Amino acid sequence: CGESRFEAVGSEGMTLRIAIFDRDMTLEPFGGPVPFSILKAMQGHGWLLATGGSADPMEQDAQWLARGVRPDLLCWKGGLNDLARRFPDATVIYVDDGEAYAAIAEKYGWAFHLPAAFIEWWSAHVEKIVGPADFMVRQR
Repeated sequence: CGESRFEAVGSEGMTLRIAIFDRDMTLEPFGGPVPFSILKAMQGHGWLLATGGSADPMEQDAQWLARGVRPDLLCWKGGLNDLARRFPDATVIYVDDGEAYAAIAEKYGWAFHLPAAFIEWWSAHVEKIVGPADFMVRQR
């Protein structure tokens, strides 16, 4: 992963929450079902968002920005191991249309969701998972 656009500050022992999103066949404008409105809601509740598609992270960044979401972490599929190394104690959700990527999530102890299943999970648990932010995020 490349650039980080945040500085986490908070209480000792609090956990960062990161959601990584593949692009193609995952996000709504790229053939997938996940709308950017969910990403905006997650970010508004303290989740850090990471790009996670196969395309160049700067390309993904521009595409997200054009839809009103500024990713906190610019990443691509080949850099997911770096994200795991940099944030070993984070709670991570990885959303991708390729079931083969579930093994990557499992390797790092992350939750994995196919796009439609993620939308169902978010809808069913939004009240529980967004609760009070357990850390603050300062944009750089």
